Amino acid sequence: MTAPTPEPQPSEGDEPQTDPTGSASPAGGGAPDWKTHARSWEAKAKRSAKDLETLRAEMTTLRQSQMSDAERAIAQARTEGEAEGRKAALTLAGQRLVEANVRAILAGRREQGEVDALLEGIDATRFLASDGEPDLKALTAWADRVAPKGSGFPDLGQGRRPVGAPSDMNSLIRRAAGL
Repeated sequence: MTAPTPEPQPSEGDEPQTDPTGSASPAGGGAPDWKTHARSWEAKAKRSAKDLETLRAEMTTLRQSQMSDAERAIAQARTEGEAEGRKAALTLAGQRLVEANVRAILAGRREQGEVDALLEGIDATRFLASDGEPDLKALTAWADRVAPKGSGFPDLGQGRRPVGAPSDMNSLIRRAAGL
């Protein structure tokens, strides 16, 4: 068995050669070696991207070094304004996510009107983490305090009753309220 021959790596100045019909072909003639040409162009694209990033960094440094004090103050104010706007947008989006999560958590526990009333009285920013995402553990703990999970379907008072079960309406209401 023979060892595979390594494919030639394109050098920096290599460009694919094309014949007069426009199809690429290797220097030796014959069928086009598209893999070699593709690798060559891919390598050039990667070098160009690196060069572009370097030039951008140099241009930014050059611009900053040539700015006057007033221009620097304007650029700093613009940057701070963008940061404040981004923070405000994240807070607003986070508050909407908190509201949606509260509605989802309380969906089977309370009626829609009760959920709306609860949402009017909460500060949604209290349930936001530092990254602007809702804190689901805190939301679930709050929902469990405000609207505890029921034992499922309510007892309708039908069927056989255990001995000593309350029979009057006041006792039933107290038991349902958890008192």
